[in-house]
Amino acid sequence: MYFNLAFFIVLVSLLLQGTSLPWMAKLLKVTVPPDPAPISRAALEVHATSEWELFVYRLGAEKWCIGAALRELKMPEGTRIAALFRGQQLLHPSGSTTLEVGDLLCVIGHEHDLPALGKLFSQAPQRGLDLRFFGDFVLEGDARLGEVAALYGLKLDGIDPGMPLSQFIVQKNRGEPVVGDQIEWNGTIWTVAVMDGNKIQKVGVKFPEGTRPGPGLFL
Repeated sequence: MYFNLAFFIVLVSLLLQGTSLPWMAKLLKVTVPPDPAPISRAALEVHATSEWELFVYRLGAEKWCIGAALRELKMPEGTRIAALFRGQQLLHPSGSTTLEVGDLLCVIGHEHDLPALGKLFSQAPQRGLDLRFFGDFVLEGDARLGEVAALYGLKLDGIDPGMPLSQFIVQKNRGEPVVGDQIEWNGTIWTVAVMDGNKIQKVGVKFPEGTRPGPGLFL
């Protein structure tokens, strides 16, 4: 009986923790950056059961592959670059062809190739202001530190839990904030993402490699 009771308590605890993450994320207005995706995709009906698709990627200036030759790209096994458009011109790419900003790449592959292709080529569709470069998540500047700490498992160490995140950054930064200002707190990097006059409106948070919170925050 005691074992069953203990098991029930642990189970309820785990369920509450999992379901509270989305609620806390909504409370803090956490923004999750959009996943990279091709700007266009279409099925290639080679045969009745064909799963081949044509993916179209536009290369943005922030992509590391700009200036690289095609032979330097680590393409997913089985994928092929079918065509390259530069402006209004259709090029026939070879291994020595170098990529430029604005190039349109047409790639043949399967759906399971999308994550790897996204890392190479994607410029995710704009959704208002693109905040992906400020961290793994973006929070409102008026989020309370106590709520932020509870959501991400951070230690306050005597800091006022009612203090807004924006005020905390101003105090740590010791100066007038500007977009791009960064502070370190609990091993995470906090970056000013959006300003409204002299007020911090949005803040990005970047977690150390391998410690980003799990999928509960994406709901």
